[in-house]
Amino acid sequence: MGFLDLRICVLGAGLIGVSSAYFLAKSGNEVTVIDRQSGPGLETSFANGGQLSASQSAPWASPKNLRLVLTSLGKKDSPLLYKIRSDPQLWSWSIRFLMQCSNKKQISNTISNLKIAIYNREVLKSIQKNIEIEYDFKSLGILQLIRNIKTMEGKISDSQFLEDMGCKNQILSRESCLKLEPALKDNYTQIIGGISIPSDASGDAHKFTCGLEAECKKLGVKFKYNEEITHIKVDNNKIEAVITNENENKADCFLMSLGSYLPNLVKSINLKVPIYPVKGYSITVPVGRSDKAPHISLTDEDNKIVYSRLGERLRVAGTAEFNGYDKTIRKDRIQPLINNARKQFPNAGEYTDALPWIGLRPATPDGVPIIDKTPIEKLYINSGHGHLGWTMALASAKMISDVINHKKTDIDISNYSLNRFNS
Repeated sequence: MGFLDLRICVLGAGLIGVSSAYFLAKSGNEVTVIDRQSGPGLETSFANGGQLSASQSAPWASPKNLRLVLTSLGKKDSPLLYKIRSDPQLWSWSIRFLMQCSNKKQISNTISNLKIAIYNREVLKSIQKNIEIEYDFKSLGILQLIRNIKTMEGKISDSQFLEDMGCKNQILSRESCLKLEPALKDNYTQIIGGISIPSDASGDAHKFTCGLEAECKKLGVKFKYNEEITHIKVDNNKIEAVITNENENKADCFLMSLGSYLPNLVKSINLKVPIYPVKGYSITVPVGRSDKAPHISLTDEDNKIVYSRLGERLRVAGTAEFNGYDKTIRKDRIQPLINNARKQFPNAGEYTDALPWIGLRPATPDGVPIIDKTPIEKLYINSGHGHLGWTMALASAKMISDVINHKKTDIDISNYSLNRFNS
């Protein structure tokens, strides 16, 4: 058994919640997971871009993306769409976001993310040695495709920074890109080069979550599905229980991994957590065993689209939409994904059978996750991973497990504190 043998209640059965439950159970604790969905990984984890991409650790908060937001106002087809709306939560978050849009803070926040992302590789390797989970994993790296000279100049600068931080990469010519991924030959004239990151990877986050849930059950973790969390009971600044539509749940401590919905739940206990939903879209295209679909995971830097081969499916994902908790699948946001994929890989698969999906990414203003205890005694957070949930999930789960078990974390936890938003 573990050092503390705590009764721990994890709120949320997405990738982050299930990963956290796994490490908490592995360290000897009695763990229960609660989720309103019917199974694991059915929200943001379900159909994301599939990339385990330390190379994409830069946060959205940057001078470049700020300019993109401003120039995209009123443009429905922009890859980054900011909808002006009467939403106090959005305005409060946006002010904090603006304060992070400097080169200095972008570099600092990128480093914080990179540390977790690189650590995540180690944790994943350790799990793969001990557990067999089938999730269409490919360790072929990621190839960033570049179509514009200015984009290439920026990526060359980023390339050296990533190299210095331990994320090895290589600048490639167009010919080298085609050699690395032959499926690009169907439409390559606009590609001028690329960046290869051999240590990045790809895989199906939802399938992984389901596989890890099965391992959790072997460790004695209990899962309560179809339970809506209605409120949190706090007495004298200490969490006493979590109330659902089914019953009252008591534990020695509680971990919140509720993604974008976390801030709404903690309002009633006067806890402010600056997480806002950023809507992302994807399509999943049946490709069978076609060699006309890419095998290596790709990032189209200029079109802001990622491609990941997941077995006999091609996942195509992109766009960031600030539009509250709206989960409408908009055709005018899905169609550009289909059009770009069909143009790049015209013979890859059945685009008429593409399955559309949206997910709400839980984003903090600085783009760095929150992995920390809260001011409420015995209440912890592991959330706010934004577009890097799959890339950071296992590392952040291991870190919050160590925090709860009063163990020293392998990475300095201070950069991921909730208090950083009060300074």
